[in-house]
Formats: sequence, structure tokens, C-alpha cells
Amino acid sequence: MPTANAHAYQGQQQSIVKTSNMFVLMRTTWNSYLSLLNRYPMATQMVQAGVLMSAGDVISQVALEKQTGKMDTERTLRFAGLGVFLIVSILHRLTLVEYPYFKSKRTQRHLPSAFGT
Repeated sequence: MPTANAHAYQGQQQSIVKTSNMFVLMRTTWNSYLSLLNRYPMATQMVQAGVLMSAGDVISQVALEKQTGKMDTERTLRFAGLGVFLIVSILHRLTLVEYPYFKSKRTQRHLPSAFGT
């Protein structure tokens, strides 16, 4: 007959397996993102900016402005478009211009090959 300690140990083992599976999923997702960033730097940054800026605007409307009944989708799309087409293109070009001045072994590991590493 299993004891309470045996059940607790089994529960801990299952928790460790779930946690390790979560870390594997996170690492796989991160590596996929870095791969896309190396292959398609501008498109990846544009998608990322659109998602983050849209999410930020929705959070702002719901949490700060208390607009639970009616979301201003036109404003959210304008905000996402601003990030996608204006901010990303400016920051991407700025990074290409400034990168040679701040080139080091550490940045070479973290920046994608599109930046000349």
C-alpha cells in the first residue's frame, strides 16, 4: 500500500516533467524566433511590433481607460500600423548604420547575420 510520501514523490516527479516540457517548448519557440529573425529580419520585426503594439493598445483601452464594452479597433490598427511601418523601419535602418560602431563579440552573438555579423 503506497504511503503519503510515495504519492507526494510521484506528484513532484510529474511536476518536474511538466516543467521540463515547458522549458523545452520555450527553448524551441525561442530558437524558431531567432531562426526567423536571421532569415527574415525586417518581416519578423514588423510582425513582432504589430503584435506587441496592438496588445499594448488593447491593454491600455481595457485596463487604463476602462473601455470594456466598446473597443476602438480603428485606433488599435492605427497604432499597430505606426509600429509596423514607421518605427520598425526607422529602428532597423538605425541599427544597420550604428552597428559597426558598437561591434563587439557579445553583440555578434546576439544580433542576426543580417546586421553583418
